[in-house]
Amino acid sequence: MRNKQPIKVILVDDHKIFTDGLSLFLEREDDFTVVGTASSAKSLWQGLKHWEMPDVIVLDIRLKKGEEDGISIAESLRKNYPAVKVLVLSMHEDGKFVEAMLKKGCMGYILKDSSKSIFLQAVRSVAAGKRYKTPEVQVLLIRQIEESKDFEGGIPKLTKREKEILSYLVRGDAARIVAAHLHISQTTVETHRRNMIDKFGVQNTIDLVRFAIQNKLLDEE
Repeated sequence: MRNKQPIKVILVDDHKIFTDGLSLFLEREDDFTVVGTASSAKSLWQGLKHWEMPDVIVLDIRLKKGEEDGISIAESLRKNYPAVKVLVLSMHEDGKFVEAMLKKGCMGYILKDSSKSIFLQAVRSVAAGKRYKTPEVQVLLIRQIEESKDFEGGIPKLTKREKEILSYLVRGDAARIVAAHLHISQTTVETHRRNMIDKFGVQNTIDLVRFAIQNKLLDEE
């Protein structure tokens, strides 16, 4: 017999198969209930009008193209639903995104390749009002803070995974080829590619490759 009310959760991610799977996983736990899922900012705002108010919203950063991203959503949630706690679940392995989301009031940040046990621990901690970052995310945040101080106005640094992927892109390999070489999904490759385009302020992969060569990004120690 449960003594406490279950933690009410909303899942926000633009991949329905992902939210469906995560929803089933959470519902197997005695202390969770999923009160809604959303694939976009629009569906989240509509859902919040009639769903039971959640304790925690699990939020991805990049959603449907042309709509609000997770950073904008987090800011709106802080203003309009201050009692709701936000946990970021993202593929973004870049300290600037960690820093941005935490500044918008998010209580936690974990990566999508985290274990199921870490995910459950993160949601429970955030629901209890505790901040949660895995050691890997903490390292990303510290590195971002250091780079903001030491390299202000300079060129952002690549993560290890970004450098691996970029080296193949410079060779001219397609995303599916890169994925096969690195034993990761094509979606992961595409996400990192988009992250690098955003990071360096370029328009597309061709510009990214040109920027990498001109600035000797792959020569970094």
